[in-house]
Amino acid sequence: MAFKFGTGSLSCLKDVKPELVAVMKKALGYSEDIGVDFAVTCGKRTPPEHEKFVAKGACWHWQSKHLTGDAVDLAAYIYMGRGSSGPVDPRLTLELAVYDNIAEAVRRAAIEQEVAVRWGACWHIEDIGKWKGTMKEARLDYINAQRMKGQCPFIDAGHFELS
Repeated sequence: MAFKFGTGSLSCLKDVKPELVAVMKKALGYSEDIGVDFAVTCGKRTPPEHEKFVAKGACWHWQSKHLTGDAVDLAAYIYMGRGSSGPVDPRLTLELAVYDNIAEAVRRAAIEQEVAVRWGACWHIEDIGKWKGTMKEARLDYINAQRMKGQCPFIDAGHFELS
């Protein structure tokens, strides 16, 4: 069973920049290889929608790449079993290790598509395709860099944006 985006994900991708959509579609195929499914939960936002995110504390700044269609947010799913037609019983997960794996799939797709992508778990890296280690190492490097500066790291592991 090939992973494919459902109607909700496709709706969220509707006004996202084509190069980021291409990366996400290819990454979904790669994520199937590691048994991690994901959905797109947010793409381009209108200013009033974004104001609600900021007001609720779900976004930490007024200038977001979501406003221009340059960013997406993903939700990861793991499957609790396997049936005759493939994986069954999907469960939403917030486990960082799962998002590290999704980031690896996104990185692979971004490199192939020649698109520079930033990941919300390692904000200090403009283009994850140029990072030489694993995405887990990139996330940990960001956390350590923030701590060395006496700052709290902001991890948004489901967020990917064009650089």
